[in-house]
Amino acid sequence: MPKLTTAQLTKAARIFLASNPAAADRILAIKQADADFMETSLEQLRLARTMDEIDSFARANGRDSMEMRFSLAADTAEEFHAMCTEHQAAINKHLGL
Repeated sequence: MPKLTTAQLTKAARIFLASNPAAADRILAIKQADADFMETSLEQLRLARTMDEIDSFARANGRDSMEMRFSLAADTAEEFHAMCTEHQAAINKHLGL
């Protein structure tokens, strides 16, 4: 499956949070003490939780969460379609299709 880079995930998170103030408030409520408790960096914890927010939003709106991440991370329609194609090919390979 295509693996998004940290830069792509960060871009997706930035775009998603800019258009979802309630989600942004929940992410900003995560503090350094939370990250310390989870033994990770604040940036990594916030990014992981933002991916959870994207997943929840996608499910609530009948969308595929990976395709939503791809749409937020891709710079062009061609890049988005390439990500989706690679993702589907990996699923088909895993299923033996």
